[in-house]
Parts: sequence; structure tokens; C-alpha cells
Amino acid sequence: MTTSLGRIGATAIAASVMALGLTAPAHAATVDSTCGITTTKAAASAYKATHPLDLAGNPTAAERKAAAAHDAEKTAWLGAKPVSCNTSGFTTQASGQITWMYHYTQATNYFCGPAVVSEFSATVPGSSPYNLDQWAVASYMGTTTNGTNYQQETNGLNHYVGVPDFGRVFYGMVWMSDPPTAAQQQAFINNLSADVAVSSPIAGLAYEVPGGPHLVGHPANQTIGHWIEIGGYNTSTSQVWYADSAQNPWPNVPNYSWFDMHTMEVILGGAGYIW
Repeated sequence: MTTSLGRIGATAIAASVMALGLTAPAHAATVDSTCGITTTKAAASAYKATHPLDLAGNPTAAERKAAAAHDAEKTAWLGAKPVSCNTSGFTTQASGQITWMYHYTQATNYFCGPAVVSEFSATVPGSSPYNLDQWAVASYMGTTTNGTNYQQETNGLNHYVGVPDFGRVFYGMVWMSDPPTAAQQQAFINNLSADVAVSSPIAGLAYEVPGGPHLVGHPANQTIGHWIEIGGYNTSTSQVWYADSAQNPWPNVPNYSWFDMHTMEVILGGAGYIW
């Protein structure tokens, strides 16, 4: 049986699943008899290219233009400075972590989106409440057993956190190609560092496929779409720190993990993140 935290694109053939937020294609959990789950990243990228993740959408030119405008306005408002990069990698001095970042287990196996909004609400300083009810968040966003798409998640984060805590539409979606470009990788760490500097995580939309990398504790032979909360980074070790609500249905998934930065960017590839 395929387990999924998200719904794969309309081109995929739906399978009977234990829903974690999305529906996986019928062949998603098939393991190659020769290669097992060691399929190359190129093959994983090819799979993502032909099976777009519905939660990430297929942004129009107008949506991309609006996202770029949001990025420019937010960067100017924050006065954000880029984390510098050189030929040997990111500088060794830059790091940041929201040490008090909250974690909640998702209330159902398809509530990763509401759980992340609740985590943000408790984490970001301001009037947003602790223990924000995930069912209320899901109702506001329109979450269904198919999960929470990027528009719903962005709206929820701005409604419950951005406007009350920052007084503005603070959050916007950034799409990442698969594999991510060098510019997208640099933008990811710059945006993460800018938000962490004002005590806000970012919401990553993980897109995991058989043969590609998976988050800690996630079954490696399944196709998964899943929202996570990312609230720390260390460029000297090239790692990011995130909270994962997927203890429902996988109780062995750790609440928090440090994780290779480049691998995280690959997992976000074909989807993206909200900052």
C-alpha cells in the first residue's frame, strides 16, 4: 500500500492509499527489482517532471510575477542581506536557529498543512496564539483529505501569523525546479536566514519520490508530498533544522532534525517553500 502526504499531479493514476494528505500514483511504491531504491537522482527528477505535485501548483506567468514582487517588497521591508557564497561554498560564519520553535503532531494523517500553521502561530512572537486548533485552521484553509495546496497554506499563514504578528501579508510561495538551480539554492538560504532573523520559520513543501532522498524517518519507497517547518541553518556544516509533524502516521519520525542543506533543497525541488 502506498502512503502519501500529498496529492500527485493530475497526470498520475490515483491509487488506493492510506491518505497522509495526498494521493500517490499507482506505481509510486514499486521498487525496481535490480536497483531497489537506489534509482539515480536524475531518474527521480525525471519522475517529478512527469508527475507534478498538485499542492505546489503549476504557476502561471502572472503568479510568478506576483511572487517576485512579494520577494522584492519583503526583502526591502526586512532590509535582508544575502548570505554570501564563494567558490568553496557558503561562508562559515552564518548560522541561525529559532531554538524555541514549536512542534505539533498533525491531528490527522493529512493535516501537515494545518499543523505547520499551528506551529508557526506558537513560534512567531506576537498575538498569534499557542495551541491553535488544527481543525479550525483546516476549515479556514479548505484542507481536505487531498491535503493543503500552496495557495491555501499561504493564505492560512498570512491570516493566522503574517497579519497579526507582522501587520502585513508577510508570507509568499517560492517555487523550486528539480534539480534546483544555483540561484534557487542561494535564494533558499538567504530567505531562510532573513525569516529566522525575525523569529519566523519557513514552510517547506517536501516532494519525495522513490529513488530520491527522503526526510528522516519517512519510508524511502513511497511518493510523499508534505509540509514541514524549517527554522534553523548552519552554513559551516551545510545543514538546516526542521520540525516534522508526521508522527501521525509514522511514530518513529523525530520531532526535530538537522539535515543536509543541499539534500533538503533537492527534496523541495519540484515544489518549493513559503517564506
